[in-house]
Amino acid sequence: MSAAVAPCETTRLSPGQCLHTAVAAATVLAVTEGRLRVDEAPQWLAERCVAVGRTLEAGEQHVVAQAGWPCVTALGVGQGACLRQWPVPQA
Repeated sequence: MSAAVAPCETTRLSPGQCLHTAVAAATVLAVTEGRLRVDEAPQWLAERCVAVGRTLEAGEQHVVAQAGWPCVTALGVGQGACLRQWPVPQA
Protein backbone atom coordinates (compact mmCIF):
# COMPACT_ATOMS: atom_id res chain seq x y z
CA MET A 1 0.00 0.00 0.00
CA SER A 2 1.47 3.39 -0.97
CA ALA A 3 1.12 6.56 1.08
CA ALA A 4 -1.00 9.34 -0.38
CA VAL A 5 1.02 12.25 -1.71
CA ALA A 6 -0.22 15.68 -0.64
CA PRO A 7 -1.05 17.91 -3.59
CA CYS A 8 1.38 20.73 -4.19
CA GLU A 9 0.74 24.29 -5.26
CA THR A 10 2.95 25.94 -7.88
CA THR A 11 3.33 29.72 -8.15
CA ARG A 12 5.26 31.59 -10.86
CA LEU A 13 6.86 34.87 -9.73
CA SER A 14 8.21 37.69 -11.90
CA PRO A 15 11.65 39.15 -11.08
CA GLY A 16 11.41 41.24 -7.90
CA GLN A 17 7.88 40.05 -7.12
CA CYS A 18 7.22 39.25 -3.44
CA LEU A 19 4.66 36.68 -2.34
CA HIS A 20 3.30 36.53 1.22
CA THR A 21 1.70 33.14 1.72
CA ALA A 22 0.21 31.47 4.78
CA VAL A 23 1.96 28.18 5.61
CA ALA A 24 1.96 25.62 8.40
CA ALA A 25 5.13 24.59 10.18
CA ALA A 26 7.03 21.90 8.21
CA THR A 27 5.65 23.09 4.84
CA VAL A 28 8.23 22.45 2.10
CA LEU A 29 9.04 25.33 -0.25
CA ALA A 30 10.96 24.22 -3.35
CA VAL A 31 12.39 26.21 -6.27
CA THR A 32 11.79 24.55 -9.63
CA GLU A 33 13.46 27.32 -11.65
CA GLY A 34 15.23 30.62 -10.97
CA ARG A 35 16.30 31.95 -7.55
CA LEU A 36 14.17 32.82 -4.54
CA ARG A 37 14.73 34.48 -1.20
CA VAL A 38 12.59 33.03 1.62
CA ASP A 39 12.24 35.22 4.73
CA GLU A 40 10.33 33.68 7.61
CA ALA A 41 8.94 35.66 10.54
CA PRO A 42 11.66 36.75 13.00
CA GLN A 43 12.24 34.43 15.95
CA TRP A 44 13.43 35.04 19.48
CA LEU A 45 16.84 33.57 20.30
CA ALA A 46 18.49 34.29 23.66
CA GLU A 47 16.46 37.49 24.13
CA ARG A 48 17.28 38.70 20.60
CA CYS A 49 14.97 38.95 17.64
CA VAL A 50 16.68 37.09 14.76
CA ALA A 51 15.62 37.18 11.12
CA VAL A 52 15.30 33.75 9.54
CA GLY A 53 15.83 33.56 5.81
CA ARG A 54 17.86 32.07 3.01
CA THR A 55 18.37 32.23 -0.73
CA LEU A 56 17.45 29.16 -2.76
CA GLU A 57 18.59 28.15 -6.24
CA ALA A 58 16.66 25.92 -8.66
CA GLY A 59 16.41 22.40 -7.24
CA GLU A 60 16.82 23.49 -3.61
CA GLN A 61 14.13 23.45 -0.94
CA HIS A 62 13.41 24.94 2.48
CA VAL A 63 11.29 23.49 5.29
CA VAL A 64 9.41 26.23 7.14
CA ALA A 65 10.26 26.17 10.86
CA GLN A 66 7.06 27.76 12.19
CA ALA A 67 3.58 28.55 10.93
CA GLY A 68 3.15 32.06 9.61
CA TRP A 69 3.35 34.25 6.53
CA PRO A 70 6.86 34.05 5.03
CA CYS A 71 7.86 36.49 2.32
CA VAL A 72 9.09 34.77 -0.85
CA THR A 73 10.88 37.05 -3.33
CA ALA A 74 12.01 36.18 -6.88
CA LEU A 75 15.64 37.20 -7.43
CA GLY A 76 17.49 37.75 -10.67
CA VAL A 77 16.69 39.50 -13.89
CA GLY A 78 14.53 38.29 -16.75
CA GLN A 79 13.49 34.76 -15.83
CA GLY A 80 11.67 35.11 -12.52
CA ALA A 81 11.18 31.96 -10.48
CA CYS A 82 8.79 29.12 -9.83
CA LEU A 83 7.86 28.12 -6.26
CA ARG A 84 6.28 24.80 -5.37
CA GLN A 85 4.70 24.21 -1.93
CA TRP A 86 3.93 20.89 -0.29
CA PRO A 87 1.64 21.24 2.71
CA VAL A 88 2.16 19.23 5.86
CA PRO A 89 0.55 15.77 5.45
CA GLN A 90 -2.62 15.39 7.50
CA ALA A 91 -2.46 12.61 10.07
